[in-house]
Amino acid sequence: MRTVTPRRAIQLALGLLWLLDAALQYQPYMYTSAFPQSLAATAPGNPAAVAGPITWAAGVLAHHLVVGNTAFATTQLLIGLGLLWRRSVKAALVASIVWSLGIWWFGEGLGGALTGAGPVAGFPGAVVLYSLLALLAWPHPADEPSGAVATSGPLGRVLPRAIWTVLWTSLAYAGHSSIGFAIACAAIAASVWSERTVRAGLILAAGTAAGIWVAQNFGAITSGQSTDPNTGPLLILLAAAFWPLRADGHPYDSDTLNAWLGQTGRLRCWSRSRPTGLSWRCWCWGPCWCSARSRRGSRGAASCR
Repeated sequence: MRTVTPRRAIQLALGLLWLLDAALQYQPYMYTSAFPQSLAATAPGNPAAVAGPITWAAGVLAHHLVVGNTAFATTQLLIGLGLLWRRSVKAALVASIVWSLGIWWFGEGLGGALTGAGPVAGFPGAVVLYSLLALLAWPHPADEPSGAVATSGPLGRVLPRAIWTVLWTSLAYAGHSSIGFAIACAAIAASVWSERTVRAGLILAAGTAAGIWVAQNFGAITSGQSTDPNTGPLLILLAAAFWPLRADGHPYDSDTLNAWLGQTGRLRCWSRSRPTGLSWRCWCWGPCWCSARSRRGSRGAASCR
C-alpha cells in the first residue's frame, strides 16, 4: 500500500469535497425552477459582460432543468471519484480547474467580487478556491513536496504566497468587515513570507476560516438548498496546503536518502530534521549500525560501527 503524502492528502480532501458537492447537487430542490432562479440572482450588480452570460446560462438551464442539473451533479461526481483514484488524478485536477472557473462565473457571479460581497456572503466564491487548490495540489515529480505542498508545485514558491496575500488582504476589505477581522486577515496575509510567522499565521487562518464557516451557518448544507459547503472548509484546506512539513522545509523519504548514500537496496534509513542539515541513522543488511550525515544537496557516506 502506497504512503499517503501531504500532497496526496490534499488531493483526497479536495475529492471528498467534490463528492459532497455532487450529493448536494442531486437534491430534489435542484430539480425545481428555484435553482436556475438562484443562478440568475447572482447577475444583478455585475457589469453587463459578466451578468449577460449568467442570465443566458440560467435561462438555458431553466428550459432543460433535469438534464442540465443531472449533468452538473454527475460532472462533480466524476471529478471527485477521479481525485480519489491515483491514475486519474491529473485529469481530475484539470477538470476541477476548468469546471470551477466556469461555475465561478456562471453560477456564483465571480463570487460577488464586483458587487461588494463580504466573507460571510461567500466572497471570493467557494469554487474559485477549488481551482486554486487543484493547481497547488498538482502531482510532484517525486510525489513528495519540499517545504509545503503549496510552494512546491507548478506555481513555484513565490506566486502561491502572493496569491495567499492577495486573497486574505481582499477578505480584510471585503464587505463591511470589523476592524479586528481586518487586522487578523492582514496578519494572515503577511505571515507566509516569514518562516518565523508562517505556522502562527496558518493557525490563525484556520481559526478565522472556521469562524467564517460558523457565520455562514456551515454553508447551510442540511437545508436541502445548498450546492456547496461555502468558503470556510476550502480556506482551512488551503491553510493546510501552506503548512511547512519540516523545520528545514525539506522532507526526504528512505529511498531518497538511500540514493544519496549510494546504497540503494542495502540501507534502510529514516531522517530527523535539524536546523543545520539532516542526520540519519540507517540499518544495514547485517549485524551492524550505520550512520551518515549530509547537508542538503550534498552526498553522504555510510560506515558501520
